[in-house]
Amino acid sequence: MAQRLVKPSDFVSMPWANGKGVTVELAREDRPEGGLLWRLSLADVVEDGDFSRLPGIDRILTLVEGSGFELEFGEFGASSVREPLMPVSFSGDWPARATGVTGPSKDLNVMTARGRATAAVSVHRSGKVSFAAAQPLLLLALAGSWKGAGQIVSAGELLVISGEATVFEGEGVLFAAAIERV
Repeated sequence: MAQRLVKPSDFVSMPWANGKGVTVELAREDRPEGGLLWRLSLADVVEDGDFSRLPGIDRILTLVEGSGFELEFGEFGASSVREPLMPVSFSGDWPARATGVTGPSKDLNVMTARGRATAAVSVHRSGKVSFAAAQPLLLLALAGSWKGAGQIVSAGELLVISGEATVFEGEGVLFAAAIERV
């Protein structure tokens, strides 16, 4: 089993594709021929506005802090991103606009290249959690401390595991994104 512990000091800040904000990239993998395969990032949403359009990318957004917002997708409908730790999926092909922002919010964003990778997101609170093998499994401690696979993952840290099923136990909140290559 390959694994890598990523600390906040290793995260990379970069401008949004639309130039209207900054995202913090926690981890990513590119395709061998170039272009994104998957990415996990954290962004601040501080005002109403358009999200970057990302054709060919599937997205899963999870509110981790703040009061959230509504996402409007034009002819494709809308979704609420107001309930903390509840993942919301949408296509990067769709026009997406945040509305109803009443204060700063932070969200985690899992992006996968459609037809190349898929993601399943889950959030776990204190206790023991079993995970199936993934390529990779991204475990971010949002609060507390979690132990498994010979590692301790503390609040703010990300563990990237590839290959085997694993069990983690801890107190707090653990965000998990299982990536599968298609």
